[in-house]
Amino acid sequence: MHPAVVFPLVWGVAMLLIGAGQLFGYFDLSAKALLVFCLGVVSFVVGAMLEPNRKGGISTEVGVLNLNVRRFAQAIALLHLVMVPIAWQEIRGLTDGATDVFAAAYHLRASAINEEEQLGPIVSNYLVMGLILIPILFVGMLQKNIGKIEFSILAAPWLVLDLFANGRSASVVLIFVLVYLYITMVGGISWRAVVLFVSIFVTILVTGNLLVSKIGATFDDSAGEILGQSLRSFFDYALQGPILFSLYLEHPSSISSSWDALSSFCYILEKAGLCKSESQHQDFMVFTADGAYGNVYSLFFSMVPKYGLMGVVLFPFLYGLWASFHSKREAQSPIHLLAAALLFAAAVLSLFSDRFLPNLYFFLKFFLISTVVMRVFRKK
Repeated sequence: MHPAVVFPLVWGVAMLLIGAGQLFGYFDLSAKALLVFCLGVVSFVVGAMLEPNRKGGISTEVGVLNLNVRRFAQAIALLHLVMVPIAWQEIRGLTDGATDVFAAAYHLRASAINEEEQLGPIVSNYLVMGLILIPILFVGMLQKNIGKIEFSILAAPWLVLDLFANGRSASVVLIFVLVYLYITMVGGISWRAVVLFVSIFVTILVTGNLLVSKIGATFDDSAGEILGQSLRSFFDYALQGPILFSLYLEHPSSISSSWDALSSFCYILEKAGLCKSESQHQDFMVFTADGAYGNVYSLFFSMVPKYGLMGVVLFPFLYGLWASFHSKREAQSPIHLLAAALLFAAAVLSLFSDRFLPNLYFFLKFFLISTVVMRVFRKK
């Protein structure tokens, strides 16, 4: 699962699907967009290949086996006992007046998009911790330090609350992180594991769609109708990023771009009142012949509007170098393994978002929290 293979594979498959998708009403890509995509993919691969190979894979002598996973799991259980009531009370306060759980979830998502009242920093950071601590716990499970049922019980509060409060995006990232960890630790993936991961993915996709009304169907509709609309929603999200970016290149004045590969620096400075970050929610554009709207524009939308072709060469090159750096050092430290998994997810999801440098603030939290965990719960 080397980054130099994953990134071009993801974009190659997407281009083929968009070509086939014209039969179902998806717009085609312009020659200019294809050129930009090819340039970015080549830059990423060159960056990833420049990182020299290192011998050795995952070693059972290093990393998480030096972690007292049992004590770590107990600490997570205690954290849930404290934080779940606080989180639920805060969510109830923000959704006061909602008639049911679906209206409450929709209200939370709409508030986030409109940059209105949102969850406070304590609860928000508790949910972010789930994206960091669940993978560590998952590796502990793969190394048989805790059982599957115990892992599921400890992961569930984060998954449920995050799906309710923030929609499906964080959960989708987490699934790809866990897939990477599984394949890397186990040395492959069985059909049984594939079915399990796909089932979890579909469950999260469908539940997220219904909670925030991403599809027209409701729980009252048939399973076939819900799954059919969710499948179309999946392809819409997977393909609209490159298509909408292509449309943007053809009509740059059609929307006002605010994505920026370096946005995390402004976001960090904003904490000290030294910068004002722009909204990440873009205007909508049509990407199918039947008038479907979308507002995600692929990883390249954070580069081209402000940095032009130089950005298309520079940023993917750095991303490839970064991803390969951690991938080649997975045997040295579990932190490298977890970072490689996060960057794998970023590569897969690059079709509709840039989760590399714009996600720098999260990566800083990841390195801080994971380092503390490795030290505090280290086996003596």
